[in-house]
Amino acid sequence: MLRSICSSVLSLLTLLGSAQWNDSYSVASAEPIYAVEVHDGQVFGSANMDGFVRSTDNGLSWSPAGQSGFTTSFIGTRVSHIRSAGDDLLVVTFNPSYASSMVYRSSDGGITFVPDTAGLPKVAGNNECVNIDRIEHHDGLVVVDVANLGNWWKAPGASTWVQNQDAATLYAENFAFHAATAYTWAGYHLHSSTDMGATWTAAADAGVPAWFTESWLQADPVTGRLYVVGTSITTQEYRLLYSDNGGASWDSIPLAPIRGSNWLGTGQTITAIHAYDGRLSVALQNEAGTSAPNVWLTTDMATFQSDHAGLPIDAGQLQHGIGFARGGGRLFLALSSGGIWMKDAGTGFTDRSAPAALEVFPNPTDGSVLVRVAQGEGSLNVRDTHGALIATVRVTGELTPVQLPEAGAYIVEGEDRTGRRYAARVIHR
Repeated sequence: MLRSICSSVLSLLTLLGSAQWNDSYSVASAEPIYAVEVHDGQVFGSANMDGFVRSTDNGLSWSPAGQSGFTTSFIGTRVSHIRSAGDDLLVVTFNPSYASSMVYRSSDGGITFVPDTAGLPKVAGNNECVNIDRIEHHDGLVVVDVANLGNWWKAPGASTWVQNQDAATLYAENFAFHAATAYTWAGYHLHSSTDMGATWTAAADAGVPAWFTESWLQADPVTGRLYVVGTSITTQEYRLLYSDNGGASWDSIPLAPIRGSNWLGTGQTITAIHAYDGRLSVALQNEAGTSAPNVWLTTDMATFQSDHAGLPIDAGQLQHGIGFARGGGRLFLALSSGGIWMKDAGTGFTDRSAPAALEVFPNPTDGSVLVRVAQGEGSLNVRDTHGALIATVRVTGELTPVQLPEAGAYIVEGEDRTGRRYAARVIHR
């Protein structure tokens, strides 16, 4: 009976990552979408007409967020960025009348927001901040890129934002984090910091084209692999690069098989990327002609498979992915003018050609699960949906108990003695 139940569960789990995109949040034709984020078991989005919205059932239904502390208007202030920052939810609003921004922080799941702008440069005349282009977070540390003025940092528990004074990275715009290291791109090179941005060290960057200016920088939260997208000023090469050694050397991911021409007849550019546990999703500008927004997936950094099945056909040729968010076992994609879409997130571990080697029971669970690796023994990691490691245990051919700390979704990653890796999603009710 146990094996039968486990086989059924695992048969379902092997489909993770293969399902097509499904409509999560619909908007009227050409209605702008600005952001999507997952925080505290909820999905948050920003739309032009509806303003700040939320879903409490993992993207199945949406309603106005009903927040206090700020308001939005389809012809005025809008939420331009949403970032889950540990226990807090941060939003950046944009006021087109002044081209200014505000940062707001919520510690109660997106219900009550308070301004969080002390120390940030202000626009003369309205006490709002100079336009904020980007915001990133890691373990309580938050950094914002203020247009044309530099980047400001806020340490955990601090009350005031502090400007980065390092000469080499003063005007850096893109930031990524893994473990205790911060990364940014400045002066055509990667720089890293292990002291919360106080000091920076330039990487060797072997394999990076000369005078390479970045448009995207991201770190895989599980593996630590770094990705950078950009163009060489001297050769005009448009490249997607990755590094597994902190920027000491970089390899190129071939874009030619997936990169066509956009509606202007020039080469498509990458509009959003999402890295998680060895999987890389890439959204491109829509190609010339009527087609679905272009999304591609690679797990070997050499070949791509199309991942835009289910996305709406865009006759206007302007629709493209602007951002990904992951949580609750789902991957969300915000389209620039086509709503928010969702699909099973997948994990990149399941070998669909091989018999199931990881057994997990019961699922859902009230807190404790039994796991077994079919090949006899192996290692097992339990992570939450943000990639944080919860536990590491050794498992054998016998059933091994694993305790889950609290209600929520978890990824159980198994590796048998042959080196094959598997994963299952487990729900703790």
